[in-house]
Amino acid sequence: MNDQYLKHVLTRRAEHDIPASVNVSAAVFRQLTPQKTGLSLNSSSSKSHRFDRFRWAALLIIITLISVTTVYAIVQSLIQPDPGIKTMQIERKTLTVNQTHEIALPSATSGTMTVKNLSVTVTEVYADRNRISIGYQVKGLAEKNSGIQLYSNPTLTDAANNAYVWLVGSNQQSNDVSNDALGEHFTHEGIMSFDAALLKTVPASIDLHLQIEVAYTTTNNPMAMALAGKTSFDFRVPMTGGREAQVDESVSSASQTIQLSRAVITPSMTRLEICLSSPAVFNVDAWLSWETSATLKVNGQSIFAQSPAYFSGSNGAALQADAPCRAIAIPESLANQVGQWELTLAGFHNTDSGQTIDGTWTFTFEVN
Repeated sequence: MNDQYLKHVLTRRAEHDIPASVNVSAAVFRQLTPQKTGLSLNSSSSKSHRFDRFRWAALLIIITLISVTTVYAIVQSLIQPDPGIKTMQIERKTLTVNQTHEIALPSATSGTMTVKNLSVTVTEVYADRNRISIGYQVKGLAEKNSGIQLYSNPTLTDAANNAYVWLVGSNQQSNDVSNDALGEHFTHEGIMSFDAALLKTVPASIDLHLQIEVAYTTTNNPMAMALAGKTSFDFRVPMTGGREAQVDESVSSASQTIQLSRAVITPSMTRLEICLSSPAVFNVDAWLSWETSATLKVNGQSIFAQSPAYFSGSNGAALQADAPCRAIAIPESLANQVGQWELTLAGFHNTDSGQTIDGTWTFTFEVN
């Protein structure tokens, strides 16, 4: 991920989850430097263990992904997975991991400091040709009434050193905090989806290396982000293939022509590889927040209507603001839907800025 991608992600939803009085955009842009790239969040050597300027800015990327949602009974989670992952859980296609690592806290965060103990658990993993989804939980104890806010930065690689980028639209994180005589108990949960489209072939299973870095702020100092610790997990997960439909169809509506080259359909998600005639209209400040409403009929039967879909990078690459070719991710479970597809995209809406791009694009193709 380059600096441009970072800058735009950092401003996507930060204002939604921190005090309105804090100007996150100004703070982040002042501290980012064009020479530095990458997402490493390792602690500095200072006794405070606060991030250096770029590491602090990089970790704020997590703020953009926080979403407080409803409880999902099957995994007893604080957050609601998207429809595709929810179906995989119901159908028991996720791999239960339940690996827990206790994090040894830096000396500066023990004793009289905020965080008293900390553990990270990877609960479940799912992998198919379109995405790798990981559920995890961070638990711990902090100083009483500290008003702790947890942030996590998962990064994923495989045995071949492939690095997987986030599917921003399907990622969720949530926090729950309670106080008792011992202090402030916190639970931070996440479901993070990574783009698996970079793989040229789909193995029967894949060896994955997951690193999770945990940081926090407190009520008294919400912009002083401190590193609590990090840990890593290694596991093998079965990987599911999918169907592929070659489409090569162009549809024009309003001022935009969308060329759909192919659709890749897996149990958890459908990916549409597209090219846009006028990509510049999507290059706005909140360029990662574009959504479209997708409606699908198969053999004339309605499957779903107005389901949110979002942009991702083409063939597993990181999304660029002005990319003419990119993917549209539809997080629905459609692997068993064979026959004639009639897929309609009804305009684009920016969930942050409120901007809209009118148009209706309907594609008809066969899925075997």
